[in-house]
Amino acid sequence: MSEFMVKMVSFPPIGKLATKYLRDHGLDFLNVPLEKVSERQDKLMKTKLRRLSGTTIGKKLGLKEPFNIESVPFTNYEVYEPFYNNPTQDAFMYPRGLRQEPDERLQRGPQMVHAPEHRPP
Repeated sequence: MSEFMVKMVSFPPIGKLATKYLRDHGLDFLNVPLEKVSERQDKLMKTKLRRLSGTTIGKKLGLKEPFNIESVPFTNYEVYEPFYNNPTQDAFMYPRGLRQEPDERLQRGPQMVHAPEHRPP
């Protein structure tokens, strides 16, 4: 903020007006109706489920249109473990090999990142 603006805001009548305006309108961008937020979240979830349905994991989970969150089964690590232990390009929504920078690692093929306790021997 420029020195002039700081001096203007520090002048009591202008400072009061600025404070009132900011209090009344400063956070308007956060006033989003719950319906809009809910619609946006539903749209994002359906997009993610659509992407996931085309993968091997999505097929194993039985994801089919029309997508809704209630149709997604509860899972645990055991469902996903075979895909991490023996990864394929079509198992995941965002295959790692498509996002790597071109370097010598690509010469060896895409490498999966394993948690330390689940690293193959």
